[in-house]
Amino acid sequence: MTANRAARKSSIYERVARFAKYFVPPALRPRLRKEYSYLVRFMRDRREKKELRQFQEHGGTYLAWYAKRLNRGANDPAGKRDVADWMSTGDADLRVAVALGLKPHHSLYEFGCGDFRAGNRFIRYLESGKYAANDASGERIKYGEACLKQILGEEMLRQKAPQFFVNLDNSFDWLNGRKFDFLWASAVLPHMPEHDIADFFDNVRKAMHGDSVFLFTYSEANIDEFRVFPDLSGGEKHRAVRVLAERTNTGYVIRALEAARGQKCVEVSVKDWFHTFDFYRGIVEPRGYAIEDVSKTLPPEERDGFQMWDKLAKVTLRRGA
Repeated sequence: MTANRAARKSSIYERVARFAKYFVPPALRPRLRKEYSYLVRFMRDRREKKELRQFQEHGGTYLAWYAKRLNRGANDPAGKRDVADWMSTGDADLRVAVALGLKPHHSLYEFGCGDFRAGNRFIRYLESGKYAANDASGERIKYGEACLKQILGEEMLRQKAPQFFVNLDNSFDWLNGRKFDFLWASAVLPHMPEHDIADFFDNVRKAMHGDSVFLFTYSEANIDEFRVFPDLSGGEKHRAVRVLAERTNTGYVIRALEAARGQKCVEVSVKDWFHTFDFYRGIVEPRGYAIEDVSKTLPPEERDGFQMWDKLAKVTLRRGA
């Protein structure tokens, strides 16, 4: 089945479901919406897994497939929100990086910059020529540049002289040996399968010098370790997280976590993984890095810019490694 036919079929199912709910007693409708949302996500994920498998059978890589997927929705990453409103959420990223030592004279490399939601704040803050970034989606880079011109203005963008790359591997060879004081990756590694994460850490050192700091967000695989509602007891926290997740239409995430308790790596969908801190420690330490959890630096759980389950890790090169 082609992607267009599959999309039409999914749309038909959604219209039927919206009509059918009126024959369901009102008391049962909230549960029906939850179950239907979960079913739709399950079916969509199943379709995408088949698409990925066929893509790889013809020699494609996961990253190339993911880039193709991103390119399809590149002109609406903000979900039809006002561009200025959407781009303003990157202020949280900047404040976190500054709290962890970023100064205007430092150089910063953003891995997986998307539409420059954080990048527009970094570019404004940093001195000229100090910001560079990449994304697997060339279309998102193109859309993001248009947003930057709208938010920063063409003159500031010219003066700041940011540098952008499109990559379809994790080699970092496109930097030609350039190294940065800070590296930043927000909501990127949770979209990478384990072998790609290992490949990433085999190569990211090419962009680091002895004092470089690499900061990345990750999604905790253990619901008990979520940053949200830290003052609640275990049972209360689980219930509060579930309510919050369902309100943001991500209840399927909680299901995946509860079905996989104790695992360091949980596959939520074809493009989403949750990991524990120990998962990353097991990958980075044998490769000569030191890693520290610095999640306490992140803003409160319901602030724009970060998902409720985001945590933050700091990676540096281990001396002598």
